[in-house]
Amino acid sequence: YCAEFGKNTFPAWTFCGASRHWDCRFYAGNSTNRFSQPRPWRCGKSHWQSRSRRAADFFDLGAAAMAPEASPARADDSGRRGAYAFTLFGACPEATQLSLLASIALLRATAPTFPIVVLATPGCGAARLPKLHSLLATLGVTTTEPREAVGPVRCSGNFWGEGYNTSYEKYAIWAAEEYDALLYLDTDLAVVKNMDHVIRDLLAMPEMNAHVLTPDGCGGNVRHAFNTGVWGVRPNRTLYRTLVNYIHGTRIPCQLGEQTASMAFFREWTPRRRQKLGTMGVGELHYGYNAIPAHGPVGSCLRRAGLPESALHV
Repeated sequence: YCAEFGKNTFPAWTFCGASRHWDCRFYAGNSTNRFSQPRPWRCGKSHWQSRSRRAADFFDLGAAAMAPEASPARADDSGRRGAYAFTLFGACPEATQLSLLASIALLRATAPTFPIVVLATPGCGAARLPKLHSLLATLGVTTTEPREAVGPVRCSGNFWGEGYNTSYEKYAIWAAEEYDALLYLDTDLAVVKNMDHVIRDLLAMPEMNAHVLTPDGCGGNVRHAFNTGVWGVRPNRTLYRTLVNYIHGTRIPCQLGEQTASMAFFREWTPRRRQKLGTMGVGELHYGYNAIPAHGPVGSCLRRAGLPESALHV
């Protein structure tokens, strides 16, 4: 969550001229922000320049601030194609658009060699948001509309936050078979270290239905709970349809929307499902690939996991 946008503004964006990293300062007490204010990092205080901008100005600021040119479509030696993926769904408010641009800026600053793709539902498409899509095209980001929509999901109980009711559209990554491997990233994440190796490992996995997960929480593991904010997948339309049929045919708890449904689905990899879809190859990334400040101080969580600060990627 990169800022609070109550009056078309976002506070305390700072730019580190030395290492070209954006940082978003969080303020305790915001109605839309779960985090307290962190300390600046990755460059000395003398390099930080505070910037206060109207949200609309970010569209012009972004083009100059985004670092290297985006890479063309990247394939490995066997011709398999991989990419970084984001999704846009729901109402696509201005805050989400800005958060997406900030996340792409940070990702591109790590000099990825794989392309970046944004899967946008019609409500977030170029016809409704031409300025956003024009900027994405200028940055070399591929935008595409998912072939199928998951649609409304009937679940039990209440959602735990705004936007979770439409989060099931994230499953479009599983249907994107034009790619052999996607590393999905939520639009509110800050990538600080290159992750090309994750996509390369996914491309090298022999299992058709392979996916790579990150733990949900400080010191956890994916067998207990996983977080789909960073999610490596090998797209498979058969698995996609099975997953969509599952969430429409099972009264799962609403809670965290797609993440709650995903944990229920993949934990129940039953013999019958295994017979139909094959073996599910599962890779696990450590906490440093999806460090969530709400779960505790990032530095403390890294030490608890036996990881150095250099292990922080997201």
